[in-house]
Amino acid sequence: MRIRSLQVFVITLAVAAALLLPVAGGTGDALAAEFRSGSSPSIGSEERIDDDLYISGGMIRIDGQVTGDLVATGGTVTAAGPVDGNVNIASGNVTVSGPVGGTVRVAAGTITIDGEVARDVVVAGGTVRITSNARVGQDLVVAGGTVTVDGPVGRDVRGGGGDFRLNSTVGGDVRLDLDGRLTLAENASIEGDLIYEAPGAANIAEGATVAGTTTREQPAGQSTGARVASWIISTLLRLAWALLVGTAIVLLIPRTTRIVTDTLRERPVVSLGWGVALLIAVPLLAVVLAVTIVGVPLALIALGLLLLAAYLSQIVVGITIGRLLLRRPTTRTGLWAAMLVGVTIVVLIRLLPIPYGWTTWVSLLIAVLAIGAIWTELTGWGRYARVPERAATAPPPPA
Repeated sequence: MRIRSLQVFVITLAVAAALLLPVAGGTGDALAAEFRSGSSPSIGSEERIDDDLYISGGMIRIDGQVTGDLVATGGTVTAAGPVDGNVNIASGNVTVSGPVGGTVRVAAGTITIDGEVARDVVVAGGTVRITSNARVGQDLVVAGGTVTVDGPVGRDVRGGGGDFRLNSTVGGDVRLDLDGRLTLAENASIEGDLIYEAPGAANIAEGATVAGTTTREQPAGQSTGARVASWIISTLLRLAWALLVGTAIVLLIPRTTRIVTDTLRERPVVSLGWGVALLIAVPLLAVVLAVTIVGVPLALIALGLLLLAAYLSQIVVGITIGRLLLRRPTTRTGLWAAMLVGVTIVVLIRLLPIPYGWTTWVSLLIAVLAIGAIWTELTGWGRYARVPERAATAPPPPA
């Protein structure tokens, strides 16, 4: 993974964690807060919320004052009123134009910061714009496809993503990792250092200034041998981890392992159908739950279980393949041997450089088959009726 990709991921993860912590971790203070929801909830300019505000809906507009924190989720969110605390928003389209006394954290498709923020701005989005009306009191941390900064930043700028355009003053350093172009417009002024990584040199307009040093970092190239060695090590680590998890499953729940793999072998079409349905339904359900603030923990649990099942899919399918090759062993030792053989085959298949994206489709097929088999066994929907084993009876006494 390249450095810029890792930094963009970390920034996005930090934004997501910051948005979820007030909801998932709130206790007594959150229970005393103001809750609003609906298709188009709003806070009028004459209203004043003397507490934290949790608001969700399709079209959200806040014109009144919030003396605590603002937490919002919705399709479109406009925060035009003053917020004394922090602003935390997850949405499709976000505009923050009112003054904010704390930190702004936003994850959205389109983000516009159009007001004064006393502390930090931490944002992740497709298009991010800090307008000339905005002012960031401390740091700006941003991950975005297209980023435009026209308002002043009091301290440092950290960013990653696609194109980045700066046309304002920055009181500290600017550090960027970009896949696109860096542009310093005529009003750009950096009081510290400029350090960036990008495919091409920065486009620096006449009038733009950097008080410190300007450094363009080049990504470290790897030799063919180093790339091959890295691929081999990565493959072995991935295989070792899968075998370790598979061993734990076989040792801890051998009977369940045998039953689920039997279900996949006996009912592959049913397993495939349920897997596809769950892969579509669970994310949609999570989105619906996330719109209601109280449903966010349930949405996280649902997505977490789906991701866990998706990871375990290579083990479930691997054991099924191994049992077919080894004539369906049922003992712990037999299941373990089947797991070693089958999981190794599955991991290697997923790593094959199959053209036209077929590797992705194979991985997806493995995931839906296993998820469906697990669901079929848990619910019994579509599963063949199992004949219970008869208890052994003692022979009749001799006459």
